[in-house]
Amino acid sequence: MKDEAAVAARFDGRPTVEVVFTGFGAMRADRVTWIGSELGYALGADEPYGRGQRRLLFTRDDSPAARQRAQATLARVQAAGSWSAVAQPWPGAVPHGLSAVTDLPLIHPERAARAQRQVKAYEGCHPAQLISVSCVFATGFFALAWAVRETAPVAVGS
Repeated sequence: MKDEAAVAARFDGRPTVEVVFTGFGAMRADRVTWIGSELGYALGADEPYGRGQRRLLFTRDDSPAARQRAQATLARVQAAGSWSAVAQPWPGAVPHGLSAVTDLPLIHPERAARAQRQVKAYEGCHPAQLISVSCVFATGFFALAWAVRETAPVAVGS
């Protein structure tokens, strides 16, 4: 997925889109997530897929706001000729009247996409998994302590 046009072609109106990355291609997951959200798709899952692979599952958002955003994005890409012009933070997002010293920092779209992926990964980890792993380790440590209970010298009083 080296070309943004090839990535955008995957989001052609299907209800679900699956993108699988292998090796170093996973570094482009933020860009693919950003392009997918610009074209009206919501990230459904970000999960490991086999050895050294990562899979992103997108579902189409059919809300009017998402469809308008997708149309506006396609119009901006066609006018600019590339996705790099669309990737710039919007200068209109800063309130007017602020000086250059007090300008608010703008968030780059790929950074927002990374945060979106990290939230999905966090939501995928259920607290019960941590509790069950902790119980297994506690049981193992208890069994180890029980096995060596007679070999450890007891230093109680003199």
